[in-house]
Amino acid sequence: MIEQLQEEIRELDAQMKKIQLQIEELQRTCDHDFCGDSYYVKCSKCQKIEALYY
Repeated sequence: MIEQLQEEIRELDAQMKKIQLQIEELQRTCDHDFCGDSYYVKCSKCQKIEALYY
């Protein structure tokens, strides 16, 4: 039982990593349309967020 759950967790983790890479690629190639306020902006197309102040 425990081994099955651990294997499922490993499989889901691999899927999440694959999806994260896809998101990063989409954000890298997006023709951004940023809007926001004086602290951060968010692209309305790909949801990428850029902080303007740290």
